[in-house]
Amino acid sequence: MMTKRQVKESNMNEAVLNIFREEARERLAALEQRFLDLESADTADARRPIIDELFRHAHSLKGDAKAVGLPELQTAAQVLEDHLDSLREAPESIDGDAI
Repeated sequence: MMTKRQVKESNMNEAVLNIFREEARERLAALEQRFLDLESADTADARRPIIDELFRHAHSLKGDAKAVGLPELQTAAQVLEDHLDSLREAPESIDGDAI
């Protein structure tokens, strides 16, 4: 049987996970939309702010995943960050394969 403290902690953990799930859904939807925007951007100048925004979403997702103890998602977000860093270096050469 759980103590009152354990019940309270369990409820709090569930609440934190629910917030994480909602925010993660929003970030993933934003990532999807911005990748579509990146695909249609036709100049390096148009791509740079999109890549920066994508990076911020990936970075936030990574930090949130770490905070709630989801190392696999944290690692996936890090891989995405690394890829976006490489796109930042040469936004003029982005093509469909890079996206």
